[in-house]
Amino acid sequence: MIPWEHARSLERYVRACNFYPLPSPWGIPTIEHDGASFGLIEAAVTDELCQGELGRLQVRGQRCLVSTGDFWVELKKLLHGNKLVAPQAVFLEQ
Repeated sequence: MIPWEHARSLERYVRACNFYPLPSPWGIPTIEHDGASFGLIEAAVTDELCQGELGRLQVRGQRCLVSTGDFWVELKKLLHGNKLVAPQAVFLEQ
């Protein structure tokens, strides 16, 4: 279960689960996009206040953000098929 309520909790959770390239003993938090699963490997809290639906993706320029209950969180690295991918490569090619 991803803790979407607080940005700092989400950031800490992602960091705690990241053992890449080794497997995580807790598993990797994942998000779904276009029928594919992507593991959250690195995320950073922004200073931008957020309201609305938790876990909603928003693309702004070259930044990929997800909403939490307090601040936006920028996705920095994702895992797909055991390979690191940039969020921009996934979400900006729409």
